[in-house]
Amino acid sequence: MKRVLSVFVVLAMLLTLSPLTVADVSPYYLEATQLETNGCTLNANGTVTVEVSLKGVPTDLKFSSLQFNVLFDSSELTLIGYDENQLLAYTNSGTTRAAYPTSNTDDSGYYYAIAQSYGMSRDNEVLAILNFAVADGVAYDTVCDLTFSNLEFTLTPTTGTHPVAVEGFYGVNGYIKVNPTVDFFNGTTLIDTVGYASGATSVTEPAVPAVQDGYTAAWPTDYALPINGGTDVALVISPITYTAQFVDSEGELVGEVAFTVESTVAQILAQAPSVPNIAGYQGAWETFEIAAADLVIEPVYTPITYVATFVNENGVSVGTVGFTVDSTAADVLLQAPAVPSKDGYTGVWESFTLTAANITIRPVYTPITYTAQFVDSNDDLVGEVAFTVESTVAQILAQAPSVPNVAGYQGAWETFEIAAADLVIEPVYTPITYAATFVNESGATIKTVNFTVESTVAQILAQAPSVPDKSGYNGVWEDFEITASNITIRPVYTLATYTASYVDYNGMVLHSVNFTIESTVAQILAAAPTVPDRTGYTGVWESFSIQAGNITIHPVYTPISYVATFVNEAGEPIGTVNFTVESTVAQILAQAPQVPDKAGFVGLWAPFTVVAENITVHPQYTTEAYTATFVDHNGHTVGTVTFTVQHTAEQVLAQAPDVPQRTGYTGVWESFEISSSNITVRPVYTPIIYTISFVADGVTIYSFGYSVESNLAIFVEPAVPPKDGFDGSWEAYTLDYTNRTVNAIYQQSASYLWGDANCDGAVDAADAAKILRSVVKLDSLSELGKIQGDVRAPYDEGAPDSADAAAILRWIVHLISRFDVEDR
Repeated sequence: MKRVLSVFVVLAMLLTLSPLTVADVSPYYLEATQLETNGCTLNANGTVTVEVSLKGVPTDLKFSSLQFNVLFDSSELTLIGYDENQLLAYTNSGTTRAAYPTSNTDDSGYYYAIAQSYGMSRDNEVLAILNFAVADGVAYDTVCDLTFSNLEFTLTPTTGTHPVAVEGFYGVNGYIKVNPTVDFFNGTTLIDTVGYASGATSVTEPAVPAVQDGYTAAWPTDYALPINGGTDVALVISPITYTAQFVDSEGELVGEVAFTVESTVAQILAQAPSVPNIAGYQGAWETFEIAAADLVIEPVYTPITYVATFVNENGVSVGTVGFTVDSTAADVLLQAPAVPSKDGYTGVWESFTLTAANITIRPVYTPITYTAQFVDSNDDLVGEVAFTVESTVAQILAQAPSVPNVAGYQGAWETFEIAAADLVIEPVYTPITYAATFVNESGATIKTVNFTVESTVAQILAQAPSVPDKSGYNGVWEDFEITASNITIRPVYTLATYTASYVDYNGMVLHSVNFTIESTVAQILAAAPTVPDRTGYTGVWESFSIQAGNITIHPVYTPISYVATFVNEAGEPIGTVNFTVESTVAQILAQAPQVPDKAGFVGLWAPFTVVAENITVHPQYTTEAYTATFVDHNGHTVGTVTFTVQHTAEQVLAQAPDVPQRTGYTGVWESFEISSSNITVRPVYTPIIYTISFVADGVTIYSFGYSVESNLAIFVEPAVPPKDGFDGSWEAYTLDYTNRTVNAIYQQSASYLWGDANCDGAVDAADAAKILRSVVKLDSLSELGKIQGDVRAPYDEGAPDSADAAAILRWIVHLISRFDVEDR
């Protein structure tokens, strides 16, 4: 007869008051009390209840789970459910619960693993209630005959990382002792958990897992086994060392480099030997990739390209040709540029030999032969001379014929230059030069002027010297004619008349008198006008003498002396300066006394002009001006304001420039006071506080104030508030120094929430219980609950059964990561 057993565990967990690590856990004991042990008296819901409690647990120890491994003396038992109402007496409404079953059949009967987690306890006890029921028409009284043969508890402190196994024989008031374990990890993956007795010095390690090519793995040998608690052991993975052999073109070894699969090609090449040299070739190590094996790396050679540079006579490049050691001179010349042209020459490139180096190739030039023809004035040939552009004019003229004679003229070959062409050279004739000698009355030569028969008298006189002066006389050169010989030219003199002009002090002529060198001063003065008056002066005519020439007679004025008297504000004299009308204001002020001081003012002598009379000069005072210089935060001037001690700071600020803007700050000019000196005014900046607010469904959950001076590296974004059935994230944003609101964006997780049989928006043990109750007709599922609860193959199209409930429980405690329905 098939018997079905329903087992469910409720565990209330003890809240901790302070952290406790696994190493601090002492062996605790379990005390089990079977409330219903015999008979067929059942609970009202058709279950038998067993209560198991862990007593004596300190208040500072908190367990996250309790696992029961129950072995019954019967087989084919089925977990049905539990009465959730019975748990309410020992837990509160905020408790988290999870459960999962596993099945295993051995010779002793049917094996269950039942787990439950709670956050509360009753009377300082960790409490579990196991409810048993029958189904499928099996009589309830069969339950009463069952007994427990074994019970295992696994306690996981929330403050540690290692579970503490608690296991032992079950019996009324039986005791179970704590045993520690070792977790073997490959990275973050748990490979195996091995238990050991307190005080053990070794454990049986699991097989070392396979690792990727290029690595070896082993369990470490230096881990400890705590007496009470557990430990983690991480797999040690080490790269294998391989060898890269570098060989020459003959396969001979030139160097080795050790490497692993974690090495890079660049790291290997950094240690590689130099590529063996081959003259005329560029060598490099062949391209290779990192592999989990030894490497043999050979050199790759490329012929080096050298440059043949063709230059002109000045060494300037006119073209280049690339070549290698395999090229010939003929190959290079086929690509060579044309030889640069050179007037008067034929050119070819010089001979050369190719080597493993750059070369320079120069041109070789041979001069061309030309003819210079010498002709007479009728263009008849009188002689020829051969020449090249390397010849000189002197060399050609040394071989030239004599110039044909022309009576009365001096002949020579015309001037010519050497050119890359034949020449025709004609004679040039120059008339013979004669001398015209100009002499004074004594016959002494004054100047000689050259002339020819082609010259004119006007041309000679144009070069003649001035007639020698003779005081009181006018002179000219005597008349003469051009002859084909040298000539002498003498002066001719006549008595001269001059003018004496009387002028005023402005140079204006008042009267003129004619005279000769035979006149007297008295005769000239007898006709003189009156000396003109001049304000501030007394005047007479200047002295003069009779001379051979016009004279100008000026008035001579002597300035009259006046007095400038300098007085204070009260009109009292403080100094005097003598001056004339020829004095300047600056000259007078240079001798003036100091202007009397007047506090807060700048004193100057009042403006005055120089006049032909005595003057009085008074002081004049003006307020002294200062400068307020406004600068930016770098000290650069942005504006100035002129002020006096009579101004206020507000009046200065009214003319001040705007405070220079500074990103992220507000600024004002610093406070200052007016004084009798220049001042510098600097800006004072205050950082602007910007706010970023994180809002979820219209509610601000966090606000953060920052400025340009804040350290944004410490900014931590708040977590998006969870929302059942939705995935939350913050909308995109940047910290760009503006006030900003960041809203939470929610997207529904999926169309169906697989496993949510009771349609409350969460997948938990209540969904498995709902399915199990529907199976035994104690409850029913909604249409949506039937679809969401049917998670395990084979599918019943909306009719979940105990297999679906078991899959949900396994998913809750992470024995499976997804439901079969998600792969459908």
